[in-house]
Amino acid sequence: MRKARYRASRRSRGRVCTIVLLPLLATVVAACGSSGSSSTSTSAPAATTGGSTSASTSSGSTSFDGSGPFTANLTAATKQAAAYTGSKPGKASSSAKPYVIGWINQQGGVPSFAPADGAMKAWVKFVNDDLGGLQGHPVELKTCYVVSSPQDAQTCAQKFAADSSIDLVVLGDVTLGTASIYSTLESRKPFISITPNTPADVSQKVYYYFPGQGGTSLAVTFAKQYLHAKKMALVVEANASAEAAAQQVAKSSKALGVSATVASAQTASDFNSALLSAGASSANAIFALVTAPNCAPVADALKQSSITTPVIGLQFCVDSSVIKANGGDLPKWNYYFSSDNPYDPASSPDVQTFRSAMSAYEPSSGYSDVVPFGSMMVVTKMINQIGLKGMTISGIKAWQKAYHGRVFLGASKTSCGTRAGTPSLCAVYGTVGEYSGNGKWHTVSVSG
Repeated sequence: MRKARYRASRRSRGRVCTIVLLPLLATVVAACGSSGSSSTSTSAPAATTGGSTSASTSSGSTSFDGSGPFTANLTAATKQAAAYTGSKPGKASSSAKPYVIGWINQQGGVPSFAPADGAMKAWVKFVNDDLGGLQGHPVELKTCYVVSSPQDAQTCAQKFAADSSIDLVVLGDVTLGTASIYSTLESRKPFISITPNTPADVSQKVYYYFPGQGGTSLAVTFAKQYLHAKKMALVVEANASAEAAAQQVAKSSKALGVSATVASAQTASDFNSALLSAGASSANAIFALVTAPNCAPVADALKQSSITTPVIGLQFCVDSSVIKANGGDLPKWNYYFSSDNPYDPASSPDVQTFRSAMSAYEPSSGYSDVVPFGSMMVVTKMINQIGLKGMTISGIKAWQKAYHGRVFLGASKTSCGTRAGTPSLCAVYGTVGEYSGNGKWHTVSVSG
């Protein structure tokens, strides 16, 4: 990929995509979890290097699952993270009162977002063992998991609202009943939400440092600016939500001067005809708006049709099941991430720190969900600037509105409450990783 700087136009900030795309894309199945609530106090072992990333290209060589040449380095990770957060390296004080965080995440059902849970727990252990806790206080995590219904979400919210020991509630990846979580907790507890996952989330009076798949329109910007696309084929799974989402991407494409044709596939074997209907053979780019089970079928259909048009896929396709179904490696596509590319440590020192922390503390969780870790690093920075006593409902909002700095694993600058139509999004940022096979990545940052 040629080296260049890509910046999304103001028209591509993804307002429409945020509203419609999130319900579809949040249906990706991660791993299995369990229902219920538990309290854990954390500390731990070892991990990496770090720094800041900008809207430029970089290249690296590592297998997608982290078994490549990258080596975790806890000392370097601690130094880099301390420089970002303002923390004092070391262990949290065993005699200090724990700072209790209530963590709500969706797992144990379908969909399940267990990797987010692993990233959150890795942050807790990293902070407690390596960053001196939160101003010396150890973090204690109380968990409540949404499994299969909106009622689960309401139960978690009510439970944490009534728990006087909880100092801060953090909402993870949840697609069920989020409106009741916000309405129950927003005025009763200091509250942080890591990313919008439903239409209700975008309209809430909270701020997000990661846009979720609301930033998917940046992939269209990448297609236009890097692939010079004037015509794009969109292939999607055949269901009402997916097809509606694809139509909204097509509208965003039109606003950027890119014509887009949408076609859907009822089953995995229908992607050949879908690609034909979408005009993939004559398009400048193909956007595969599909989840992990259909990534390999799309790749197979492209091979069978001898179509060599560049493909943009979602980060959900970077999955071991896709590697297995695709004959031992990922399809050689461009993959859109709503954060720094977690599979290319050479592209960002923040990724090196994240991967090292995950390797040390939650190795079984993998690297697929960086957002909880990145969001909580921002929270660590906030606490070091306003103090634990400043972490009130109003204190958090005031700091977020005043902060315009860098997001760990995310955008180089933020502005909360200023985006027309989507004031809850403090930044719209993503990366596109070109995968050339054998674990080799080349990453481009795109922001809006």
